[in-house]
Amino acid sequence: MKQITLLLAAAILAGNASARQTNVSKPMGTQTSPAFALSKASVPTKKIPAPSDDQEIIWEAPEGELTYYSRTCIGYREYFGSIMPLLDEGSVVTVIEQEDGTVWMHNTISQFLAPGWVKAEKNGNTLTITGPQLVYQETNYDTDEIMNYYVSPVTIEKYTDGEGSEYVKYTPSEDGAFTFDINPETGTIKEAGNGDLILGIISWNEKDGFYWVGYGDNYVVCSLPKVEPVTVPESAEIHKNWAMRYYSTDTWGDEYEYAKFVDLAIEGNDYYIKGIYPSLPDNWIKGTKDENNVVTFPNGQYLGINFEILRFAYLAAGNVEYDPENDIDLAIIDEEGVAFELDKDSSMTALTNILIIPVAETNVSNANYIDYLEAATIIPQDPDNISTPKAPSDMSYICTVKCF
Repeated sequence: MKQITLLLAAAILAGNASARQTNVSKPMGTQTSPAFALSKASVPTKKIPAPSDDQEIIWEAPEGELTYYSRTCIGYREYFGSIMPLLDEGSVVTVIEQEDGTVWMHNTISQFLAPGWVKAEKNGNTLTITGPQLVYQETNYDTDEIMNYYVSPVTIEKYTDGEGSEYVKYTPSEDGAFTFDINPETGTIKEAGNGDLILGIISWNEKDGFYWVGYGDNYVVCSLPKVEPVTVPESAEIHKNWAMRYYSTDTWGDEYEYAKFVDLAIEGNDYYIKGIYPSLPDNWIKGTKDENNVVTFPNGQYLGINFEILRFAYLAAGNVEYDPENDIDLAIIDEEGVAFELDKDSSMTALTNILIIPVAETNVSNANYIDYLEAATIIPQDPDNISTPKAPSDMSYICTVKCF
């Protein structure tokens, strides 16, 4: 797998879109360097006062002005006792700003989908989160103990052991302050400093005090989407409920055929499709027909926010290819865009496969992706063109009696 370089990390911190180089995998969040043991890396501290018993999770969104940001960062997540550094793209950060300068943030940690809102204070062009702030609780069923998880900064410190091996240790920060700089012209919220802090998830026990649990973000940049949704002109002719068929792979790697309805709008050589991404059925994409009866939909068209996975979604053409050396799937983008060939009966056959990606611009040879649609066809539904239903290929998972 690719190693993330200091130059790349600095470019991400600067908000440079061209720095989004990553290996792809699903779910989103892709490994950028070798995993390391949490037991060796996480250093507990008792220098932070024990959490108060009256601190509560903020479940409901406070009142105020709401904005959705797209986050790019180096994320960390715990995986069977190891920590994987990841390059995360296009995750949604919800920000609510109140008149008194108080700011509330949701989905604050990219790899830890905590329900709690986190409070921050805005002072001029800076935004500061002060931890620990309680965001999640769960029960340890081995001990019946309630585990509390807090958002708070974690310091990064490199050291060398007695044998000359280099390591990094992660310790909850004593002052609890994690600061962002706000660009007043673009609205971008960017982690201040040089990347020596992680905005992390920490926990506490009486023996050790606070300790890092392996989740957090580093080199955080939250930006406003620059691409507007496609709108259809009122003069366009709209055709309702055309049948779209395609193939897609589930979480377990099994491929299935799917079908759904889409709408088609036509005005001259401009073609519009509504609902090409199944998770966001109300959004349109726009393409142009050429002299060869091929309609091309440019990459980077904004499809909206998928709130089920808290990701922004954009259109791209491309393929997913397996890389046996690293045991991952690589998404390779076709820069020409998504192309459909028009048939004589007005049906459309995809000449390229479809990728749903979390950012408008990414590395075309190795991109993150959210979904992958293969061999798509779009067919008019009229009395003279009704397709014959196709029987399922595998009946073993279909309940014919009461299953529960």
